[in-house]
Amino acid sequence: MKKLSWLMAILLFVGTPKTWAAEENPAPPAPKAKRKASAKTAAPAPAPAPAPEPPAKPASPPPAPAPAPAPAAPAPVAPAEAPEPAPSWLQGVGDLDMRVHLDGDILLAFVELGVAADLGLIPAGPGTVAVGAELSGGICLTACGLIGLLTGISVSDRFISPHARLTYHFLPPNQKLEGVDLYGLVLAGVTVSNQKVSGRIENVDFSFTGTGVGPSLGLGLGAKKFVKERLFIGGEVRLRYARGDYHYSEQVENITLLGVDPDWSQTGLSLLVFGGIRI
Repeated sequence: MKKLSWLMAILLFVGTPKTWAAEENPAPPAPKAKRKASAKTAAPAPAPAPAPEPPAKPASPPPAPAPAPAPAAPAPVAPAEAPEPAPSWLQGVGDLDMRVHLDGDILLAFVELGVAADLGLIPAGPGTVAVGAELSGGICLTACGLIGLLTGISVSDRFISPHARLTYHFLPPNQKLEGVDLYGLVLAGVTVSNQKVSGRIENVDFSFTGTGVGPSLGLGLGAKKFVKERLFIGGEVRLRYARGDYHYSEQVENITLLGVDPDWSQTGLSLLVFGGIRI
């Protein structure tokens, strides 16, 4: 028993250092065992190093953006044309209006045909002053015809009247009257009258011839309407004074009488229509 105790003590003693040694010297790590194993087995040949790849070509820079097209030069803009001024129908300085007219009183006792021309001279206020000339020739119409019809006596009365004209032209206040030129008129001139009377009274033949010259003055107001750019028509009312003496020669049978007869007159109110052109 005593031996058994000693044996156990020895076993315990022997076993205890081993345990302590195991605790003091822990088992080597697994890699050591691997190294031992690899030492025993031949190490494989190292894999050949891969051939160096050629350096990558540098990426080509992106193409430069195409320059933006230059803006097209704007098409030249034609300067705006100034609106054409509205045509003025007022007779202006330098305008020459020429016309043919027909004139007569209300009863057409006397009728005359004539020509006239007016030249714009100077501006005055809202209008234009023009000067001109007129030549008219007329005959006794209804009055002389009625005498011949009632008495059988032939009466012929003719006259020529040259006049100077002074006119003032202006536009109508009503702007709706387009193409109209208004004017006031002053006439000054002479009238040359020739009268012939012949017939038979109480079985006596006679003839009378008289010639007279007298002053002729007139005032008037007229208007012309342009039907085309330069063509116009119009009308005029005028009051004229013309009076004079006849120097006559009267033949009765074989007797000739000379004298002065202060009875001729062309005074009165007349209406005139005309057509003409502006140059």
